[in-house]
Amino acid sequence: METGNITPSGTWYQQTGSGMAETLQVANQKLGYTLADRATYIFQQKNLSFAGTLVQGDKKLLNLYHVMEGNLRSTPESIVQELKRLLILSYLL
Repeated sequence: METGNITPSGTWYQQTGSGMAETLQVANQKLGYTLADRATYIFQQKNLSFAGTLVQGDKKLLNLYHVMEGNLRSTPESIVQELKRLLILSYLL
């Protein structure tokens, strides 16, 4: 796979050092661009005023997430239900 020969530096580039939701907020405030996973974007979309998705579906953008199951017996039921809901949502996207 070929990649761009770009060194992220200069006045055009800002590294947030934050999570995806915060990075989307920074891009929104600065009218900038960022890469984001679909689940976070959809969850944050109501808080964003910029145009939205420019590119999607390219195999070069594939970003797999993996889940490691914990001990659900020692986890409060409300958290277990929310985790199951998020896993189903992630699967549907």
